[in-house]
Amino acid sequence: MTGVVMAVALVIGGVWFATGGKEDGKGSPDSPGAAAELLHTVPRPKVAERTDTVGMWTTDKNFVKAGAGDIRGYPLKGGVAEWTVPLGGAVCWSAPHPTEDGRTAVLFQDGEGNCTWVGLVDLTAGELLWKRRTVERGSTSGYPVSFEKVAVGGGTVAAGGNSGGAGWSLEGKRLWMPDREAPECPVDAYAGDGDKLVALRECGTSEPGPDEIQTLDAGTGKARSSYRLPSDALSTDIASLDPLVLAVHSESGGESADRLVTVDDSAAEATARSRIEVTRGYELDCGSGLEGCKGVVVHPRSGLLYLGSESGPTQDKPFLGNTIVAFDLKTGRKAGETEAERGRTLLPVGTGSDGSVYALRTATTTESGGLWRIGPKADGAAERLRFPAGKRATEEQFARFGELEGQVLYTRGRVYMGALEIDDTPGRSQVLAAVYGER
Repeated sequence: MTGVVMAVALVIGGVWFATGGKEDGKGSPDSPGAAAELLHTVPRPKVAERTDTVGMWTTDKNFVKAGAGDIRGYPLKGGVAEWTVPLGGAVCWSAPHPTEDGRTAVLFQDGEGNCTWVGLVDLTAGELLWKRRTVERGSTSGYPVSFEKVAVGGGTVAAGGNSGGAGWSLEGKRLWMPDREAPECPVDAYAGDGDKLVALRECGTSEPGPDEIQTLDAGTGKARSSYRLPSDALSTDIASLDPLVLAVHSESGGESADRLVTVDDSAAEATARSRIEVTRGYELDCGSGLEGCKGVVVHPRSGLLYLGSESGPTQDKPFLGNTIVAFDLKTGRKAGETEAERGRTLLPVGTGSDGSVYALRTATTTESGGLWRIGPKADGAAERLRFPAGKRATEEQFARFGELEGQVLYTRGRVYMGALEIDDTPGRSQVLAAVYGER
């Protein structure tokens, strides 16, 4: 494979994290990490209002970032963009997981500000291969349908929203379209990665939120497997696609998810395999979309899930730092844990090919952050990269005090950070993206 680096690619609440290519040595818990420099920043484009800029990827030659109405490919160490794909409208959403040959889907606005255009972008060639929009089946108005999210999986580009879902082949042929006579459980959104395509369907009438998760035949859009959420579930986010792990929100869970459910979708009637209660004690920030959880990662081969514990001062004790906990997805039980440094917060953001976990140590008011490696069973932590102290203001735009505000990619020994949105605030020292690494 010569296109997009995809040894591991995960999405956490709009935070894209990938590892692949060259990885630094394992390091030692007692040895300091390499001093990283701020290699490059991409200036914030001028906009008249708040504008979404969701989407960042890496290829063998470029790191690629969605901007204000376009997508640009920059050298891996930073510099002037080597290519630009103009979209003609602001980005509404981007599929985080490209195909193996480096193609990904983007949802963007038309001239009236509606998210009606679905396009397929070749990230290696820097080219918009095609763009499509559609109307509802049986519609006489001819108005194009607006969507909210787009995904790529199983050789299919799928877009979903309030009007239902539509699908196209990678060649741009329409496979299915929204039906004006809405089915009992219309599709709200899709998620996809590799050969897998999953749909969320809203079946409830009294409460908002998706009630059914379906693993699809990507060529037809028909369900291969269905999992009906429990009756107390108000909504759900996807923490992992393979294995399928759901973050479930119920009445007792407040704004964040209160439990993680591992689903066995190998049969037509999917079943819950394990359950992890996260009502108290863990930093699990969900609710920003279908693949919408920050602070949780799943290793695709080890069967372990990693969460960061809550951090911060309490009435009983000062701020001591947090803990990264590994859970066995077969049983839902703890498999290991490791503590961060005193006064610092580690946020799991991705996994390495050797089963290890990578975590951001976020900046504070006095110290810069960095990237840490945690053992496969959360058995010890070692610093990998230490971000420059004099550039903390840039870093804080994306991650600070245990919170992730942007997109994060780690590959070939470099950390890429990108903004999910930009605005028109005068004088704000906001950048679109930043690259950290060794010279």
